[in-house]
Order: sequence, then C-alpha cells, then structure tokens
Amino acid sequence: MKQVLFKVILLCLPILTQCRSVESIRVFMTIRSARENAGELRAVIRHYKDEPLKRRAACYLIKNMPGHYTYTGALAQSFSRQLDSLLDSSAYENPYYDSRRIQIKVDSLLRLYPISSFDRTPDLESVTAGFLISNIDAAFELWINGPWAGHLDFEEFRETLLPYTIFNGYKHEDWRSKAKALLDEDVFETLESYRYSSDMDHSPFWACKYLNGYLRDRYGRDDVPKGTVRALSQSSMLKIPYGECDHFADIALVIMRSLGIPVLEDLTPQWPFRSLGHTWNVLISSSGHNISFGGCDVDPDVLHKPDQRMSKVYRRTYAQNKELIRLNKRERIVPPFFTNIFLKDVTREYMRTVDIKVRGWRLKHKYAYLAVFDDKEWKPVCFGRRAIGGYHFRDIGKDILYLPVICDDNGIQAIGDPFIIDIKGDKHTISTSTDESCNIVLTRKYFLSQRMHMYAGRVIGGRFEGSNDETFRDCELIHTVSGWRNSWDSVSLNPSKAYQYWRYVSPKDGLGNIAEVEFYGKDRERVTGKVIGTDGSYNVNDTTTNKYSVFDGDPLTYYDMPRSIANPWTGMDFGKPVDIATIKYLPRNDDNNIRPGDVYELVYWSNGSWCPLGRKVAEGNSLSFDNVPINALLLLHDLSRGKEERPFTMKPDPRDSSVLIQRWW
Repeated sequence: MKQVLFKVILLCLPILTQCRSVESIRVFMTIRSARENAGELRAVIRHYKDEPLKRRAACYLIKNMPGHYTYTGALAQSFSRQLDSLLDSSAYENPYYDSRRIQIKVDSLLRLYPISSFDRTPDLESVTAGFLISNIDAAFELWINGPWAGHLDFEEFRETLLPYTIFNGYKHEDWRSKAKALLDEDVFETLESYRYSSDMDHSPFWACKYLNGYLRDRYGRDDVPKGTVRALSQSSMLKIPYGECDHFADIALVIMRSLGIPVLEDLTPQWPFRSLGHTWNVLISSSGHNISFGGCDVDPDVLHKPDQRMSKVYRRTYAQNKELIRLNKRERIVPPFFTNIFLKDVTREYMRTVDIKVRGWRLKHKYAYLAVFDDKEWKPVCFGRRAIGGYHFRDIGKDILYLPVICDDNGIQAIGDPFIIDIKGDKHTISTSTDESCNIVLTRKYFLSQRMHMYAGRVIGGRFEGSNDETFRDCELIHTVSGWRNSWDSVSLNPSKAYQYWRYVSPKDGLGNIAEVEFYGKDRERVTGKVIGTDGSYNVNDTTTNKYSVFDGDPLTYYDMPRSIANPWTGMDFGKPVDIATIKYLPRNDDNNIRPGDVYELVYWSNGSWCPLGRKVAEGNSLSFDNVPINALLLLHDLSRGKEERPFTMKPDPRDSSVLIQRWW
C-alpha cells in the first residue's frame, strides 16, 4: 500500500508543487478519487501554474469538493424542464402577485417527482475544467475589480464569492450571469451612482441595504404563502415567489454574490422556545463587522432577531467540517441535521456561551447531542464528543432547557435528566422526585407571546352598541371594554330597550381585531341573525379576516382591517328588536388558553419519557391538578385540538409567593 501511495505522489509531483505543501497530499488524494474526471481537475491546477493565488483558490475548491453533488438522471432532468417551463410561462402573468397559484402547481409537480427518486452525481466526477476555471476567474474579477469586496482577505473571499455553487443538488451553470439578468436596469444605475458618494463608494453595506429593499419589494410581501421550495438550479430557484425564510435567504445570497457583495447564510436549527428554526443572511462589511439581516425582508441597518434566545447558530459553508465528517464516520446513526458536513459553528459570534460536560453511560457512542423541545418532541441542536468524564459540549446558549440524548435504531434516546442553563450560565438539573407534591392551577398550554399580548389588547376602548336604525345614527352605548384577558370574557347588560341591530365598534388603531362575539337573551339562549358591518379586510385575499370571522365559531379567525379605516365595526341584524342580556367576546388570540369542553392531559418528565399525571375535561378557563411532583418538568396536552404546547416548570408568582405560576421553556 505504501508503494502504491509513493507512486501516486511521484506521478503527481509536478502538480503537487503548485499547491501549498501542507494541503498538497489532501488535494491530490482528492483528485485521485475523482476517477475518470481527475484529468479535468489536474487541468485546472496546471492552468493557474503562473497565478499562485488562483491556484490556491483552485486547490481550496478541489479539496473541499467531496460531499458536493448535483441531481442528475432522466427524472431530475424531466422535473427541471417542467419546473422551468411552469416558472417561465408564469412570468408573463406576473407571478409575484399570484404566488399561491404557482405554489399549487409546483407542489403537484413535486408529488410526481419526489426528490428521493433523483440520482446524485458527485461534483468530483462531473465538474469540468472549463466550468471551474470560468467560475474562479469570475469570482476573482468581483473580488479584485468589483466595488464591494475589496476589503475581504483570502479566507473570507473563498467562502463568499469563490464557491461555484450555492447548495448541494444545483446543476453547474453560470448562475451569476443568470441572477443579474433578473434584475431591473434601475438596480445597476442606482448601484453605479454610489461611486459618486464618498461615504457609499465601495461600501457593501449601502449596496446590500438597497438591494435587499429591492428584493423585499419583489419577493417579501406579507401575503406570500409558506411552503417547501425545491429547484435544481440557482436560476430556477430565483423565480419561485414563495417559501420560508431559508428560501428568501437563498435568493438574497445568490443575487448579492452575483454582484460581488460578500454575503453568508446563518441558521439556528431549532428555536428553544417554539417550533421551527430560522435562517438569515450575514454581510461581511468593510468596517470589519458581520451584520446579520433577513434576506428579502429586514435591512442590514436593523438588528435581526436582536435578543432571541438561541441554543446554537451554524453557518452554511463550502468547506467541509472535519469534526462533522468524523461524527458521521464514527456513529452508525446520526440525526439528519448533522449529516450535512458543510456547517460551521458560529454561536459565539452572536452571544456569550458556556461549555458544559454531561456524564455518559452509553459508552459505545462516541458522540452525544443536546436537544431542545420543538412543541412536540426533542430536536438535537448540538453534538459533543466523549472524553474524560463524559460528553463535552462547547459554546451553547443560555436561559434554555436542554436534554442530553444519543441517536440509535429507536430514535432519540435520553441519556440523562433535562437541565436548564440559566441566564448567568449556571446549570440546573431537573431531577423529578415523587416524594413531595403540590397542587397547581393551569391557565394555558403554551406561552403568551408579546405579539399575541398586543393583539388581544386592541379590544381596549372597543364599544358594544344597540340601535333600531341600521345606520346607528341613533344608538345606545351598551358597554365599553376597559380591560382584557386572552380568553373569553362576558358582560351582563341592562339596556334601556330592545334593539334590532347590535354591533362591536373597534377603537381607533384597533384594526377591528376581535375573534368572536356571541349574543344571549334573557333566557340564556344564544341569539343569531344576519352579519353586518364594515366590509373588507387588511389582506383582501384572506377570507378568515373579515366581518364574518367574528361569528364563525372559530377562535383562530378574526376581524382585521386596514389602518386607513378608523373605527371598523361588525355586528348582527336580528330582524326585529331583541333583548340582549349577555355578550360574550373573545379578543384576537392563539387559542392556547384552557378551552372549556376540551380534554387535557398533564404529564411530567421522568426516566427518559413523559409520564401521565391525569386527564381532565375543562369546565372553565383554568385546570386544577393535585399531587404534582415538586420541581417537575411538565407538559399539558390538549387531546381535543391544537398543535402548540411547551414544557414548563412551576415557580412562585413574584406578586404573591404563595401562588405558583407557569415558567415556560
């Protein structure tokens, strides 16, 4: 074997000397693994024999090429042709104003062509010398002669402008030219005008700010539908006018890199306080700072998610992560997120972190993970290697609940008790004991976000009125809302007389926001009639936010009107005067309060699983449970409906230490 390796090195010696000596063996062992395509890669290095920096760039691309691939084969080609045909024909119909229709068509296409059916061809076996040389030359032109990247050092350049592809699966194409071709001429004129301003000339910040605003106007409307996006080329991806945050971050990345603006993409795989994760962009500014922003959304002069708790942050890279390669080689089963070897841990760039150690008893596993809860299950977000004393985890976020786990044939398995890293960085293990118990009262199954708190508060100042005149010129003020709670409320009435028309009038700037209104007569029977009120909706295409939503029995639909309408109203015409004794109403809400009539189950975490504490049917807006283990990690399931739920512990109420309230994690 040594003789074979020696012969390989001798054969490659003329080319070995053209790359940096430390990496030369790795580069040419990589070329050797390219098989029939090895000649193409050698040709690239020979091409740059008189240009040392471009030769270093070629070596960098080649040595990190293993793991990169494109989708190929008849099925992939057929899918790509049909997708491009659909997107190109839709362009004539202005897809940015009918993205839902395009989404339906693309989803149908995805069902016919599942991504798992496509062949994969490694880039090592398919990248041609001409394509790689053209890419390297184009990247260097943007770096050396372009206006926005002259401040980059070589290490920054090779991870922003140099890569010939953005993500795995995309075909090899001149994506820079195709991306620029999608931009309006005004874009280039505006960017060109910056050269006349001393504070904007050669500033990637101003270019990024302007361009992201342009992309927001083109892609980032409020009514853009969410959904999975799948394309097989960068140019096709840019034409898809809907998607999640990662899709719009991809768009910003491709467009800006095509113009030489040095942009990266960072992500947190799972929020530690809610479902899903998040992806955003990062600009390498000429001031030396990395500036995060939401691609096609939030400009780089606005802090993006400035104070959100994050367990880990990773950066998508072209370069391989050696530790992730080692993880995938040594562990038979790896969580899907960590099968991607093109990630770099950059958590420390965003926050103060801590290192911890977890004692591990499953010694056959060389790696373990820390998981956070995503509303339904534990999701691994961090890996740690086994060393003396247990598994070591570095640079993790604070004020977060974690569970140490391993991954095997049975899925994610706990290897210890959950613990909290508090805001100071101290570790607090939650080890439940059933020796002591307490009684608790629960009002929600999910935390109340500031956003929902604000929405519910929009009923303050709202008025209930009665009239026998359909124009309400002559009406009686029945009740003014002076307070609110994020659940059903009611008011008992004593109007001066019966009225045919009853309504709720939104306060100024309340946008009409209310979810449900119910009218009851003196016999306590609900009274219904014809819905009346201000027509329209903030989102004209959304049928769940108009005047009818207030009487549809669904607490998640609500009335929502533009700010241009000062006092929108909705109500009922009962056809004749009626005596209303009670009005029940529900502010705009998330339907995560205790809902009367629903069946709930309380569980606590113990010995690696959730253990039942009992089931109850809610009779009011709260639930009482007895004999709950003290200091337990708890979870409340609504067995009747809903998706959102969060783990919580019980803590003394700061206003009354004798009362326990929910602390959400």
